[in-house]
Amino acid sequence: MPLSPAQHAARTCVVVVTFNRPAMLRDSLAALARQTTPFGRIVLVDNASTDGETPGILADYAASEPRADVVRLPENLGASGGFAAGIERAAARNDAGRGADWVWTMDDDVLPAPDALEQLFASGLADDPGTAALLSFEERSDGRPHLNPVGRYDRIRMAYAGRPLSRGGVPEPITYASFLGWLVRGDVARRELPRADFFIWHDDVEYSQRVLGYGTMHLVPRSVIVHRSAEVSGVYERVRGRTITRSGQWRVYYGLRNRLLTLRAHARSPAEYAAGVAYATFALARSLVTTYAHYGGDPLRARLLVRGYLDGLRGRSGKRVEPGTGRYLR
Repeated sequence: MPLSPAQHAARTCVVVVTFNRPAMLRDSLAALARQTTPFGRIVLVDNASTDGETPGILADYAASEPRADVVRLPENLGASGGFAAGIERAAARNDAGRGADWVWTMDDDVLPAPDALEQLFASGLADDPGTAALLSFEERSDGRPHLNPVGRYDRIRMAYAGRPLSRGGVPEPITYASFLGWLVRGDVARRELPRADFFIWHDDVEYSQRVLGYGTMHLVPRSVIVHRSAEVSGVYERVRGRTITRSGQWRVYYGLRNRLLTLRAHARSPAEYAAGVAYATFALARSLVTTYAHYGGDPLRARLLVRGYLDGLRGRSGKRVEPGTGRYLR
């Protein structure tokens, strides 16, 4: 017999990964407290925050919320490591041998609408054993829809071509999901975890390829979350007709490397892998031209791009570049 949205929600564990954003964390926890269908548990992963406030916020929340489980990592393992640790804890079976039926993931900069969780289950797709995961509809703070993932992932180009949608409407099949409002079936999460060795970026794409091996994924446009990343992503500027940000240049290493690692893991044939490497070589050359034309020939950015390309070809994963400084860790 199908379960009601409230019954499904009671068997759901939320995972929130946080790092040095105490104000956003408070807002996110408040939004989760307003869910119209209460979730069963929540795992809060502190990625070794250093701001001085986050540990206290989590301790106070856990003291007042019996459903909370706080995991403080010994060091910053990046979003990939944070979600791997959180999903593993959420999906683990308890002493009675039961784990969460569903795991709902998000960063601390996400504000779920009050009925976001309810609408995921109201779609009826959770009652289909062939459903591996569902995804909430992502909007920006100004109400504009994000480029939601409806379409397919191109393994050769190592990119995803989505299209804008409007909130509401019927669920649509997807081949890629992000950790922002991703509801994964518990038995899938007990078999598959995100690759913590990606550190940051493209981990969700790689994880999607494995989750799809267990069933379908759907975007549910009536389940809305607001993603506030643009509010903290740095100052944008126009350079020669292109909008760029000079903050977070260290991330380019992980972006290129992890695309190649995903290709390495999921290419369906040697020919497809060779085509993907050829495209990655073109992408590297294009990015180096962009570095010269729009970033003033920034030598750090150029070095990180080349190192990301080479490490991806060699299969070298893990935390290789220090966040913030861009220092390469051998």
